[in-house]
Amino acid sequence: MSFYSELSRVYDVVFPLQPMTLSFLEKDMSKGDKILDLACGKGSYSISLSEKGYDLCALDLDGDMIKGLKKKAAELNLDIKAYEGDMTEVDDLISGKFRRIFCIGNSLVHLKDSSEILVLLKKLHSLLEDHGDIIIQIVNYDRILDKRVNTLPTLKGDLTPEEKVIFHRSYSFKDENTVSFDTELIITENSKSVSYKNSIPLIALRKASLIKLLEESSFSSISCYGDFKASPFSPSESFPLIIKAAK
Repeated sequence: MSFYSELSRVYDVVFPLQPMTLSFLEKDMSKGDKILDLACGKGSYSISLSEKGYDLCALDLDGDMIKGLKKKAAELNLDIKAYEGDMTEVDDLISGKFRRIFCIGNSLVHLKDSSEILVLLKKLHSLLEDHGDIIIQIVNYDRILDKRVNTLPTLKGDLTPEEKVIFHRSYSFKDENTVSFDTELIITENSKSVSYKNSIPLIALRKASLIKLLEESSFSSISCYGDFKASPFSPSESFPLIIKAAK
């Protein structure tokens, strides 16, 4: 099996839904509002928000993730419109206007470069209702670059009491604009451990650069946070960068 096929299988164990994140994502919303979950993974946040009465669309590049989301939605009798595709083509894949669009999980920096991010942000701006907003969460690359942080906390989870998942994550530095994200997924089942490794380039997008891209895309009222508790952002200490911006 490929790295991403295996990651899809254990995704909800490695990246479980966080109540604080869910609360942040629905703050200031009204039941029935349309929400777009961009790079949704297996859609745990889409599922929970749909259960709370919001109108959900979800998009992810990975077909296995979308199949998993559709299966869960059908089991729960939820009307979630889920699409497989590249986020850069979101305007071709999805129609309508949204009250909120969110892209979390450090997904935005998987794009090719800042120019591609700018094009995407302009498309997302056009998909928002008047006074709608966008929420983006990436790693705090100010901290990563300035401190030369080369490892992230290891993630662990249980499939069963005897079956485990470990996800190692590290960075190697290519230049001031790009890092290599090196990962190892170790799955232990039936007393046997199998390792799956992967390495992809990511845009090392600093806070100032992301804000500039949002401003160039006509977003306003841009707020930055250091976590989903809405704590103040610290360039040297915060692990994530969370940005909320309005149309």
